[in-house]
Order: sequence, then structure tokens, then C-alpha cells
Amino acid sequence: MNGTAILRRMEQAMNAHDLDAFVDCFTEDFVSELPLHPEGNFAGPENVRKNWAGLFAHVPDLVGDSPSVRRGRGQDLERVGDSREYAGR
Repeated sequence: MNGTAILRRMEQAMNAHDLDAFVDCFTEDFVSELPLHPEGNFAGPENVRKNWAGLFAHVPDLVGDSPSVRRGRGQDLERVGDSREYAGR
């Protein structure tokens, strides 16, 4: 499955608030690095589950919209909604 397909799967799971399907999009070696906020770095799908369970619980109307796909640093990147957040795979 290519990066764009995975991101579409993530978007569908996010919009359905399907935590299991969302977490299933991440591999065991997934690492989230936040250069401007390194205290927020985390790794692994179980930490994705922990973070997103909180988001789904506290933001019941959370939806994702992935209007554009870009390439960068050898990864597929996609903007998620207007938040200017980027998901890489």
C-alpha cells in the first residue's frame, strides 16, 4: 500500500473515530518527532492509541480532510485539513 492510500485510510478512520482502524495505520517502528516541541516526541502504535484516544474523547467533532499530497524528504506527505499538520509515511 502506498503512502497516499495509507493516509486516506487514516482519514477515514479519523472521521469515523475508529481508534483501532486508525492505530492499524502505524507500524511498530513508527516515531513521531516534533522538533519545536521535543518533549512531545513519542514512538509506537500504542502511544498513537493513547494520544488519539484522548483526542477522540475531547474533540467529538474532530474530522480530517486531506486535500493535497506532496513529496518531501523521501516520504509521502499530506496536509490534514486547515490545521497545517502534516502526516508522513
